[in-house]
Amino acid sequence: MIGGLVTPYIGKKLDQYGARTIMSIGSILAFFGLFILSMVETKVEFVLAIIL
Repeated sequence: MIGGLVTPYIGKKLDQYGARTIMSIGSILAFFGLFILSMVETKVEFVLAIIL
């Protein structure tokens, strides 16, 4: 659901800055999300990591 809401915004940014920059930022955010996910200890941390 969140992906559907941010898609128009991200599409405009892709047109404005180019795909390389935006996709690189997305890859870095995915790295941090997976890194945090690997270190969770509670259900709340798990849910927050999944959202990221």
